[in-house]
Amino acid sequence: MKTQTLQRQFRLWTVILVVVPSLLIMAIYTINQINIVKQKKLELISQRVDFQRRLIEYWLEERATDVHMLSQLKAFRTLDEEQMKMTLDLTQQNSKEFDSLSFIDRDGLFKISTLPGGIQFPSAISQPYFQGALAGEEYISDIVIGRNSGLPIINFSSPIYDNEGIFQGMLLGSVRTTKIETLLRENWMGETGEILLVNRAGKLIAQPRYVTTLIDEGILEGDSKKEVKLSSEALASIHIGETGKASWTDYLGNKVMGAYQYMPERGWTLVGSVNEKEVLNSIYVQLGKMAGATIFLIFLILPLATKLTNSVKKPINWLIDQANLISVGNYERIERDKDIKKMPQDLSKLCKAFLEMSYKIENTVGLLKENEMKLESKVVEIREINISMEKEIIERKKAQADLQWLNARLEDEVNYRTQQLQQSEQQYRKLVENSPDIICQFDKNYRFIYVNPAFSLITGISLDQAVGKTSLETGAPEEYCSSWVKNLDTVFNTGSKLELDSWSVRLYDQHFYSIRLIPEFNKDGQVESVLCIARDVTEKQQLERRMAQIDRLNIVGEMAAAIGHEVRNPMTTVRGYLQLFQKKEQFLKYGESLGTMIEELDRANSIITEFLSLAKNKTVDMKRGNLNKVILTILPLLQADALCWGHEINAECSKIPDSDFDEKEIRQLILNLVRNGFEAIEDRGEVIVRTYLHNDNIVLEVQDTGKGIPNEVMDKLGIPFVSTKDGGTGLGLSVCYRIVDRHGAKIDVSTGRNGTIFTIYFNLSKSYVVEQEIA
Repeated sequence: MKTQTLQRQFRLWTVILVVVPSLLIMAIYTINQINIVKQKKLELISQRVDFQRRLIEYWLEERATDVHMLSQLKAFRTLDEEQMKMTLDLTQQNSKEFDSLSFIDRDGLFKISTLPGGIQFPSAISQPYFQGALAGEEYISDIVIGRNSGLPIINFSSPIYDNEGIFQGMLLGSVRTTKIETLLRENWMGETGEILLVNRAGKLIAQPRYVTTLIDEGILEGDSKKEVKLSSEALASIHIGETGKASWTDYLGNKVMGAYQYMPERGWTLVGSVNEKEVLNSIYVQLGKMAGATIFLIFLILPLATKLTNSVKKPINWLIDQANLISVGNYERIERDKDIKKMPQDLSKLCKAFLEMSYKIENTVGLLKENEMKLESKVVEIREINISMEKEIIERKKAQADLQWLNARLEDEVNYRTQQLQQSEQQYRKLVENSPDIICQFDKNYRFIYVNPAFSLITGISLDQAVGKTSLETGAPEEYCSSWVKNLDTVFNTGSKLELDSWSVRLYDQHFYSIRLIPEFNKDGQVESVLCIARDVTEKQQLERRMAQIDRLNIVGEMAAAIGHEVRNPMTTVRGYLQLFQKKEQFLKYGESLGTMIEELDRANSIITEFLSLAKNKTVDMKRGNLNKVILTILPLLQADALCWGHEINAECSKIPDSDFDEKEIRQLILNLVRNGFEAIEDRGEVIVRTYLHNDNIVLEVQDTGKGIPNEVMDKLGIPFVSTKDGGTGLGLSVCYRIVDRHGAKIDVSTGRNGTIFTIYFNLSKSYVVEQEIA
């Protein structure tokens, strides 16, 4: 590489000393300003979103108040249809808030409506707003597609009562979502900012700012007014149903930032966002100005650097010329009378020192020539010494060869011993790595030293992910880790083995393990590490629990069979007399009480029927059929129950072969499990009934989205009289377990925070008889 001149180096370093600090300052400025601007913009967006939330809630409350006030007018209490029609028309013209106002009578039929296109579906019996009115409640719907208008709307309803408090119908006001879109557009920020309103599924309740562009480019699918959803990256960054801040990429590929806020009363989420380019544009402009100032400074400094280098370059060139004369021995041509006072002070001193050095070099060269002759005699002496040293080297090489032979013998012996140890280690390692039991080691800080493949297979944590970390650092719950540390502490402090049983801490892993903690000692007799061996004994635990459960069911069934007949006969007699008394004139004033007594007798009779379902020797009528047909037959009944509970029921039936089963008992099994699922869901949720073929089994699954079954109840599932419901008999699941037993099937339960799944396996390889007794 060619060496650069002094002048070029001065210029280069001058530029570097200007550019590097300038770039550093611009980088620090840019980073700080970006953080500050982003934070301020996010706070502003959060304030706008909160204001928008309060504005929408106030608007919804205003519309609900309007409908309520109309329902209290005299014309509606007296059902004066002419006056009602006039009132609704005037309100529609003056308010401009409602797209339609309708009166629905007590039978659920639309009687009066301001809808321009008329009413195509006159019955509202199955609609939630009519069910709410029957219950005496005012109702505000989510965003729905109007049956009569076909447009996205929000329904506001209020029940109507006459002067005597008798239900006469309801008043329904419908508002198109364009009203909400108008409220949102009033708070759009800058050129790219917008506020979106989405429901629980991530669908937009109001159109986005660039909806026309998105549809024209084919980015969005479906009707933009009904089915527009947030982008997949936005849904991944924004937690629907929560409040927070995030950044994401929109459908147009723009990086945006914003804040979101949850509206728990409606289940909606407000999302405010703005393009990052718009936020950071002012910073980029300022950064360009700083770069221009830096370039101007560089052009200003370069001439000064050139002048400085010229004042240094001339003395240095003179020194180079004089050094060349000295190198060839031309001492007489050296300019000893050079005027060096006009040079810079430091260079003047350097040149003066150089002239003095030239005198000394001239004298030294003469002395070197005199000493050259003396060196030749010394060389002869050195050659003689080299000959003697060569002989000594030969002797040392021989000794080194003998030493190498001995080292080779020792190395062979060490390799043989090492090979034996490695073979022993491989044998033990094969045993550990192929063991189905979990085997791991812990050091004194409770960190993993080693885990075998069974540990990784069961927990999903690899050797690299576990080694050097504690159980807490691998994701185990804190309460479990605290108990685990106490057990390890006991082994480290006492030096004794410890045996214990424990459930798996992994979510949805309902496995039970027998654990042994074994201390490992160092040469000083101190516990250096602890070996943990965990064996899966889940099947043993389940078998023991299953046998105990069957014993309890048998006892209850025998009791039910013994007392059912004796209790039912007197109950039938009492019920007959009560029905007789209801028909007599002197007991008419006790009619309500007699009806209540008959209902309670019927309820007691149904409980006895459930008891008899637990009977050990109950006859089952096994016939050939298909489980999918049974599910589809009772699906309308389940959908009616789901509507009453405010939930959804869905069937996912895969193609399965015919099998032998008792249809009545299978119907009872499905009804019990589905209704238990409805009762387990606190808010609006879903129950799924599915069938599919797995290996040699027909599988029936009932899944709910409830809060899960507590651990203390899981161990008692299927035990009679155990119930988490107020007033429950605890017989529903017991009957389900008995039906599963009578069909020779198997039931598994999986539960967690996201719900519970009951899975029943019907083995196709088994043959059944019409009358079967479960031993």
